[in-house]
Amino acid sequence: MNATQNKEKLPVPHSTKSASGKDRRAFDKTFTCIKTLQKAIFGNVLLCDHTQKRAKRAVKVLEKKLINNRHSADNLPVFESAQMEILILREMRKSPHPNVLCLAPEDEQFEDEEFMYVVTPYCEGGELFAKCADGQLSHDNILALFMKIMQGLQHLHECGFVHNDVSLENILLRKTNNIGPNWKSSQGGLDYEPVLCDFGLCSRIGETSVKRGKIQYQAPEVIFGDVVANSSNPKSDVYSLGVVLFILIFKYPPYDFPHLKDPRFAHIQAGKMKDLLRLWNVYHLASPTMIDLLQSMLWQKANDRPSLQSVMESPLFISMHKDKVEEEEDSTMDIDMDLLFQDEYDKGQHEIDDEHMQVEAQYSTPRHKATKQDIYSSSPDNIFDINLMQNRIHHS
Repeated sequence: MNATQNKEKLPVPHSTKSASGKDRRAFDKTFTCIKTLQKAIFGNVLLCDHTQKRAKRAVKVLEKKLINNRHSADNLPVFESAQMEILILREMRKSPHPNVLCLAPEDEQFEDEEFMYVVTPYCEGGELFAKCADGQLSHDNILALFMKIMQGLQHLHECGFVHNDVSLENILLRKTNNIGPNWKSSQGGLDYEPVLCDFGLCSRIGETSVKRGKIQYQAPEVIFGDVVANSSNPKSDVYSLGVVLFILIFKYPPYDFPHLKDPRFAHIQAGKMKDLLRLWNVYHLASPTMIDLLQSMLWQKANDRPSLQSVMESPLFISMHKDKVEEEEDSTMDIDMDLLFQDEYDKGQHEIDDEHMQVEAQYSTPRHKATKQDIYSSSPDNIFDINLMQNRIHHS
């Protein structure tokens, strides 16, 4: 069956001509849409085939009306900025890092009066969330993945930005053989590289702003901070990394809400994470050094947390960090951009099945994470009495 006949239907704008001279017809000639990968706030993310370059791409189709109104299709206010995301994706293309998503070449970007088609490399491993939920990660792989996540985040900080939305859902996985020989993973026998993505809540370091994102990951000052008093601080990302690492190890989040009214959060802020883990019968899953590190990363006050550099130099990661520094000093860490933007073209993998033929992409539907396996609902609080735990916090 002809792949062109099976293309997912794209919305037809009133005018296909854009100010830049690129139109929707040019997009159709360049890409074959295979399927919808996921729904996002301003539109769908599609898996597409670049027919000339014979490579897969992820294409985020953004509806301009939603972007300008800062509302989702459900008419809910959003804090994400599509302009900020595109800015950072473009910056990451200028200054690439294997663990940070970047924009595909400029000749692959399209825009018309109603939609923007933001094209990036395709990360075939999906979200790290799914790997964690499925229990597919060994302890060694968790440490190796986490080190690379930190390296990508450090690069973003060095470029002047705070992510503000680091989460398992915002870390993609890309096969290591798509990056180039000098960037292949050497730690933990990994088949995938983690790739930090979703930059809509990013801010410049020192900028005053309040962001609303995933409350189980975000630092308290990001969610509740005074927009005048608080400026964007890389230590907010350190806090989110602490939540990510906690979930990777223990398979559920440390709390529901980053406020002292949440007894689990209060337990952590009392310096009693070890007691909390013993109550949950999971203390044995992490070393005392790891638990101490998690405790330090999840302090409520940013000034009490370690810097990202300090976390990377923890005894848990120091050997990996030294290896990375030595490689950089040897100038062997150049990224092969050609390899980054191409993948093995397997015609069988590009076949579009009948199910995808029947799916018409709806670009204005926001993402609903509740449809996924919900590891967040598995917090083991039923094994102890909440009031008893509050007494332990205040009186032990």
